[in-house]
Amino acid sequence: MKQKVFLCLAAAVLAAMMLTGCGVSRVLGPDETETPEQTTIPEVTEVLPTYPPDGNPGDETCKGSYTGEPSPSAVAATAGNGELTMGQLQVLYWGQVAAWKQSEESTQPDYSQGLDTQLREDGRTWQQFFLSRALNAWHTAQALYQQSQEVDLPLEEAYQPDPEKHAEYIVDIPATKFLYGENRKYSPNTMHQAYLDNLPQTLQELAKNSGYADAQDMALKAFGTTAEDLQTATELLNRAYMYFTELTYHLEAPAEEETAEGDENAQETVTADDGGEKTVDIRELLLTPQEGESMEDCQVRAEKLLAKAKAQWNWNEAYFRTMAHDESQDKATAPSGGTLNNVKPGQLPQEMDSWSFDAERQPGDTTIIPGEDGVYILYFAASRTESQSQAEQTRKEDQEKALIDAAREACPMTVNYGDIRLSSADGNVSVSDLLYPDVAHERFPEVPVYLQQDYGKTPYGNYRLSSHGCGITSLAMLATYMADEEYTPPMLSARYGNYCHENGTDGTIFPKEAAALGFYCLKRAQKADEALEALKEGKIVVSVQTVGYWTRGGHYLVVEKYFPEDDTVQVRDSNLYNYKRIEAHKQDRHAWSDVTKACCGYWIFDYKIKTIPFCDRCGDGSTTILEGGYLCDKCRTAMLRRNTYLLDGAN
Repeated sequence: MKQKVFLCLAAAVLAAMMLTGCGVSRVLGPDETETPEQTTIPEVTEVLPTYPPDGNPGDETCKGSYTGEPSPSAVAATAGNGELTMGQLQVLYWGQVAAWKQSEESTQPDYSQGLDTQLREDGRTWQQFFLSRALNAWHTAQALYQQSQEVDLPLEEAYQPDPEKHAEYIVDIPATKFLYGENRKYSPNTMHQAYLDNLPQTLQELAKNSGYADAQDMALKAFGTTAEDLQTATELLNRAYMYFTELTYHLEAPAEEETAEGDENAQETVTADDGGEKTVDIRELLLTPQEGESMEDCQVRAEKLLAKAKAQWNWNEAYFRTMAHDESQDKATAPSGGTLNNVKPGQLPQEMDSWSFDAERQPGDTTIIPGEDGVYILYFAASRTESQSQAEQTRKEDQEKALIDAAREACPMTVNYGDIRLSSADGNVSVSDLLYPDVAHERFPEVPVYLQQDYGKTPYGNYRLSSHGCGITSLAMLATYMADEEYTPPMLSARYGNYCHENGTDGTIFPKEAAALGFYCLKRAQKADEALEALKEGKIVVSVQTVGYWTRGGHYLVVEKYFPEDDTVQVRDSNLYNYKRIEAHKQDRHAWSDVTKACCGYWIFDYKIKTIPFCDRCGDGSTTILEGGYLCDKCRTAMLRRNTYLLDGAN
């Protein structure tokens, strides 16, 4: 047994010697001498990363690698009167890395390897690419911010205030902050300012939600810099974005005759029905069976309701929206008057879908269709082709980019490429994460102040806005706040001049025209207690005044808020002279009794629509008849604006 084992081992050794080239000893020839075999041990060398050579000193290819320890206070770039420190650059750089990492871009680097060692198709490293995007992002933010401090916001031509009267009657009082045209330079609205003031707490929350201990831990690990640099860079990004948001509000849609102008391709894009997917705007009203009522009875009730509505002299889309607001049992759509815009094929139940996308469908068409929950009354408002939608989006993008280009051109940037160093970080928090979410869509979180005397030459019906326009000016203040659109007194005077009579504005304008402007009147009340209860619930009230405390004739007031601590209210008054004559204007707090003692009636309005319940972005998850994803009009606008701001100039 031992012998057998030995033979096996010997055979194995012999085989190993043959495989390794050792072989078996042989007999030397007469002229041969034995030479000891030389063994060469290969030298082990460390494989170092390969960086591209340094390039153009005037752009991001200046250095093949920017990796190093940055000096946080060193200046990386300048633009106008602003300086980008190296510490703040780390925030923007790693924020761009994270944004790309989180995007749906198909081309991605290997984030586990050095970004300065990986080339893109354009010949730059990924590090150079992200550095360029970071610098462009800062340039955009700094240029917009500086413009906000130096350039006046646009005002309508009809606005012609008397500076001497303003100085005498409305200086250094709270209402001045909300007075149209008084603050020529941009300042954040109250909601935006609250966000900026709360930025340290917001960054703390972002850090915890992103898996970091606190904002300081996030600054170090996600961006390779300090919490102070993180907050400074984030504040600039947000201030500039808030100003950019305000600028986009002033962009105007082209007049109908202008949409066909331009080159042939543009004309085809705007006007051609390319047979592609359409979207439709419809208004929907749901009636559910009442107790003891069958579906057939419910349908009969729907038919009677629609027939009665269409028989009215003022039957139109606004009338239907008011009816939907008041009558619909669809809690998700009723607050906005049953509004469903940009509905795609297949999102509606089959019968509704077929009706809505019928090629012969025209604005103003109506139908009644039974559904699972009840009976639906539909109103067809509009449709658009895919090419028309794309043309409109392209137009808005071009306008928004032009705003940024103009700001950047007026504020050129100089970069110290040779001094730039980029730290190490995990790059898991994007620049988008640092930006104001822009979901509540409140351009006007407070009721603005318009003064009828600021439009002395503006006609209103057969009279002047300055003498007969307290009602239309009050409607302008109310509509601007409620609809979050700038409806100035001259705009509404031109539209509703037929409501102006010898004694001023016909009060029926408030319930009749509210829906056309994007909000809803609940009722007219005669009792002061009923109006006060509405104010306590957060609703807004318009008060009609007779001779007395506020006026020598008739007058309208917008009553905005109720303050329970001292039983006072906030009033928006269109009469310039009252701001000096009425002492309470100096505190912007008025006794409720001052409103009621000469009041002859109140209009009570429903809550302002701030979000759409079934919108995927701003909603609360409520459902309606639509299937699939849905973005409301304001969210689509916000997303376009946000993407333009974050991506414009990036390359």
